Amino acid sequence: METVRHEETFTATEGDVMRDTDLRAIPGPGAIAFWLASDQLDSQCSIRIGGRSLAHNIIVPQRTNSAIQENNEAPTAMVTVMGGELIQVDVTVVTSVTAIRLVAVWAGVRRM
Repeated sequence: METVRHEETFTATEGDVMRDTDLRAIPGPGAIAFWLASDQLDSQCSIRIGGRSLAHNIIVPQRTNSAIQENNEAPTAMVTVMGGELIQVDVTVVTSVTAIRLVAVWAGVRRM
């Protein structure tokens, strides 16, 4: 079993944030989890994997300094995956933010 982790911070609305990352597509069977945090109350996020919508315009949890403690907090979204599915995450800033933070972690068996 291996893991692939992606972290990114945003200060403006951005669509398809996983497009140029190692997690653009699911590497193989396993599970993927997403944590998000914003320093404002009204930032939004949508998460799609393949044809499945895991979250649609949900409010991103507000955290001081956009801190995420993924070992202590439940993920914003988590799902089992087969591998090969494209991941699309859209972040929407409503009120000007200092930061929206995203952490995505896949754990599973990479297909050769």
